[in-house]
Amino acid sequence: MESAPLQGLRDALADALLPPPILLLSEWARKKFVLSSDYAGTTGDFVPYPYQIEPLDVLGPSNPAETMCLMCGAQMMKTLLMMILLGYVIDAEPGPVLIVQPNEADAKAFSAERVAPMLRDLPCLRGKVHEAKSRDAGNTILQKRFNGGSIALTGTVSSRGLRRRSVRYLLLDEIDGYEDTRDGDPVSLAAARTSKFWNRKIVKCSTPTSEGRSRIAAAFELSDQRLYFVPCPLCGEMQALEWRPSPDSGVRWGDVDGQYIEPEAAIYQCAGCHGLIPHHRKLEMLRAGEWRATNPDGKYPGFRISRLYSPDWAWGKVVTDADEGWIPAQGHPEKLRVFVNNTLAETWREPGEAPPDYEKLMGRKEDYSLGEVPDGVLFLTAGADVQKTWLEGYVWGWGRNRQRWLVDWWRIDQSPFEPGAWEQLEAKLQQTYRHPSGAELSIVRMCIDSGFAGNEVYAFSKRHGSSRVLAVDGRPTGRALVDPPRLVDLTVRGRKITHGCKLWPVNVSMAKQELYAQLNRERPAPGDPYPAGWVHFPIDAPEEFYRQLTSEEFRLSVRKGGVRKYHWEPIENRRHEALDCANYARAGAFVLGIDRFGEAQWAHLESLLNVKTLPAAASTQQKKGPDYAALRTQEQQATAPSPPAETAPQPVEAQQQQQRQPRYIGRFDVTNWLG
Repeated sequence: MESAPLQGLRDALADALLPPPILLLSEWARKKFVLSSDYAGTTGDFVPYPYQIEPLDVLGPSNPAETMCLMCGAQMMKTLLMMILLGYVIDAEPGPVLIVQPNEADAKAFSAERVAPMLRDLPCLRGKVHEAKSRDAGNTILQKRFNGGSIALTGTVSSRGLRRRSVRYLLLDEIDGYEDTRDGDPVSLAAARTSKFWNRKIVKCSTPTSEGRSRIAAAFELSDQRLYFVPCPLCGEMQALEWRPSPDSGVRWGDVDGQYIEPEAAIYQCAGCHGLIPHHRKLEMLRAGEWRATNPDGKYPGFRISRLYSPDWAWGKVVTDADEGWIPAQGHPEKLRVFVNNTLAETWREPGEAPPDYEKLMGRKEDYSLGEVPDGVLFLTAGADVQKTWLEGYVWGWGRNRQRWLVDWWRIDQSPFEPGAWEQLEAKLQQTYRHPSGAELSIVRMCIDSGFAGNEVYAFSKRHGSSRVLAVDGRPTGRALVDPPRLVDLTVRGRKITHGCKLWPVNVSMAKQELYAQLNRERPAPGDPYPAGWVHFPIDAPEEFYRQLTSEEFRLSVRKGGVRKYHWEPIENRRHEALDCANYARAGAFVLGIDRFGEAQWAHLESLLNVKTLPAAASTQQKKGPDYAALRTQEQQATAPSPPAETAPQPVEAQQQQQRQPRYIGRFDVTNWLG
């Protein structure tokens, strides 16, 4: 039997030779991390909230995961987690660290406001980071050395800062604020710096921003998508806290199941038993909660958590907070975006990019039919699409504040290479529509897509004059909704006519954004005026029209080298002629000058439509068209009492003024305005 001194020597030798036990990162934080008044609302030893423990432990050395992403609300835990990891690296697992911020100013602020106080206040780190010296370039605000490793801070605008070093720990903070560098996606560039380390750790953190543009949302989609499930204290059902998962659950106030709840005292209604849970029971729920992967096949751990879980944010505060609450954000899109991003930790969908709900649009039908012109319409434009076996067109009416009405739809079931197709399109162009005032309205601009059978489109446009029939080319970008036209060659019966037709480039992406923003607006209350840009639909528009009008959505794709590209992509199983034609009709209104109309132009249009009948001379077959203002004068003269036989001649100035009757509204001719 060994003596006690020999046993003690053996134990001491074993302790010296064996590696120290590996602590979970949450355990290290409890023992050694101290909160500073420089950046925390509370000071002293760190006591984690229950939902902070698992993300911390995933970052520790005991977890094999190389990558972790965290999409969370503002001031929840993302920066704190990175600081705890940084402190642990300096104290126990040294290695090269790279911290990437959206720009260099943010990197300097993070170093001065977060890193420096942590190095000052944590006893376990004192003396481990080299002191700054005036000639020591290795220890500056963006570069620090410690025993066995280093800390480098950079902004994404510095592609050199992302290329020139190899690192074991990569901390990517607020990645939704990153801009692409000349060399490609900064997240991919930075991640490539960790390839030499088998035990690397990559942390991606951010509050989300816009859908389709959010890097953290894209990273979360690839992860196992962990949500924090908590039990209802009334029935025990486990559920992830959501703002309004259904009409009778989530954060509630007002009339809730027969009792009135003030917004400041908002409660959470259980999705299972529909019981009402006050805020003071939230911590009890958090302590019994757990993270659950909702996408078990994900590539790496990913966490999403909103302010609904924060013990510091009562559900009533989420509803009423002056800066980031739900109620103060109503009617203010930018405030509502802050609420969605910072409070709910969800991506914000731009109103001009989100595909509207076509079934909801069907509920906006009004009391008029296809072929009828409602009272608010002041002129008509048409958009036409050319397919292999048919031509399709939509006629839209336009009124004050750029409101638009769907007036007509037609389809010509003939190939565009058959003359009969264009003869039928000619008839559609010359068709008139009776206005409630009694006037007959003609189509003043028709825009035809030249992407297919372009030569036939050019010929039709040339025949009618490029000012009334416009050959258009849909493009994803442009300086304006419609850019200045360019001349294109036209071939007629094998003979080339140089500069035969004008081709108008249309920025269809801009047109779709505008249309979707208008379609996503809420219907005004009965008796309230329609907002500017409101889109009106007839009672007999078919469901297929609404499906086609909402047939595309704005999406993100990542190309070779990490370059991010945003583009409009068709929704599966939907045709898109109605959307295309709506955009082309809008282009016709733009070329006509609707975006420059002032009160004088609108008033002049309204005065034209007050004419009940027009003389037969008002023919639309004249190439240049009649002067309708002059025709109104002639009609008034015809119905007025005859002047005396001997009338003094008008002065020369008055005769010249009468000859200069207005033919233009803004910069466009009123030719073919009325039928």
